[in-house]
Amino acid sequence: MQFEGVGTTDKAPVHDAIEKTSGLMGVTGEFNMSADDHLGLDLSAFRMLEIRDGDWALIE
Repeated sequence: MQFEGVGTTDKAPVHDAIEKTSGLMGVTGEFNMSADDHLGLDLSAFRMLEIRDGDWALIE
């Protein structure tokens, strides 16, 4: 399987393309990868919620 837009399955070009991923919307948030950040998610992806008065509320 080839990484879209890379045109090869070689490790180095695929690795470089993944590190350039930016603005990819996923289930847990927006992914912005870099050479220093292979997770790609910032703290906004890790929000805690609770139920208050029968509705969801953001814990701050």
